[in-house]
This record gives sequence, structure tokens and C-alpha cells, in this order.
Amino acid sequence: MSIQNALTLRIITISLTQIWPIIYTLILAYKVIKRAKNQLTYILYSIFTINSIIYILPIFSVLFINISGALAYTFYIIPFFLLIFNQGLIVIFTWLLTQLGEKFSTIKIITLIIIYSLIASYVFWVGILFQGIRYDSETGWIPTFSLEFAYLSWILSTIAFILPELFLSIKITKTYEGKIMRKRIRLFLSGMFLEIMIVYYLVLYNTWVENEVFRIINPIIALPLSIFSAYFIYKGFGKGLN
Repeated sequence: MSIQNALTLRIITISLTQIWPIIYTLILAYKVIKRAKNQLTYILYSIFTINSIIYILPIFSVLFINISGALAYTFYIIPFFLLIFNQGLIVIFTWLLTQLGEKFSTIKIITLIIIYSLIASYVFWVGILFQGIRYDSETGWIPTFSLEFAYLSWILSTIAFILPELFLSIKITKTYEGKIMRKRIRLFLSGMFLEIMIVYYLVLYNTWVENEVFRIINPIIALPLSIFSAYFIYKGFGKGLN
């Protein structure tokens, strides 16, 4: 198969597999913001909207491979930054859920958003400056992460997202009572941790690039993970926000 044919096949594959989470997350974003407009819904709306952007930009990345390698790289690395940053928004959203009944501090929310954006910025200064993320003709236009970048991603995700979410999960189970609320909590927490697991999985996928079987089954694994995580988060608390 020629390089051009391989790229065409890749464009078709990416477009077909990623169009569904794009549409689905945009629908969820619309439903959330239509229901009510407050700090909680704005954060959740942002989470779903950013998720759709994360799936949209890689399509442009592949389209620009034959036009501009720099643009192709840019359209790839920005979605990964947004993916990491989005985990911070999920932590903020969970924290806000534990604060219901109290007055939300806009300054605290903005401060947390800035902190998580700075944490996520490692994607740029390690991914670009230290070649932690390679995506060029030498890699066959297959995103390739260095082991150092992978380890750093896993460590930061554990410290910045997993540990706070575990703490907040315990707190949120003590905040809400009743059988229905308990069910919604389980759905939300399932979606939340699935979302974080996507980060671990994608880092492994782009580091272990030589495993052809892994790359073939990736669409079968990644697509359901993204859809179910969004669905569980929405059914947990997105659907009833007011």
C-alpha cells in the first residue's frame, strides 16, 4: 500500500470512528447548558465541549500531513493538552458537587483552572522541547511518545487527578443520601474514573507503538470508553443539574 493510500485510509478510519463521540458529546453539552446556567453547568458544559474538540482536531491533523507537518503536529498536540486539562475540570466539577449548599467562590474556581492548565502545559514543554511527543515523517505520521513522557504523564495523572478524585469520591458519598442519589453517584464516579483511565490508556497506546495487535483493537477499546464515560457523567449529575 502506498503512503498516500495509507493516509487516505487513515483519514477515513479516524473520521468514521471519531464522528460518533463528537456528535454525542456535543449533544450532551447542549442538554446540560439548556437545562440551567450556573457554575456547575458551565464547568460540565466545558468538559463535554472540550471532549468534542479533542476528537475533532486529530481529523484536521491527518488532513494537514501533506500540506504542513507543523500544522499536523499542532493539531495533534493541542487535543492531548486539552485531554489532560479536561481531567482537571472533572476534578473541579467533583469538588463543586461536594460544596452544594455553600456559596461557590469564583476566585477559587479560576485559580484551580489556572493551576490545572499549568499542570497540563507539560504536554507542550516536554512534548515539544524534549521531543516527548513525536509525530512526523520519521514515525510514519504515527504519534509516538517517549518512555520519559509516558512515565511523567502517568505520575502527574496519578498525583493531580486520581488522588484528588479518590479523596473527593469519599467526600461526595457522605454528601448525598438516598437510594436514587447513591445510584447517580456510582454512575458519575464510574464515568469520572473511565475518563481518567482514557489518559492512561492513550499514553500506553502511543508509547507501545510497535504492537500491531494493540493498534488494531484500539478503536474497539477507545470508542466505547469515551462514550460510556461521557454517558455515565451525564446520567450521574449532568442530567439533574439545575
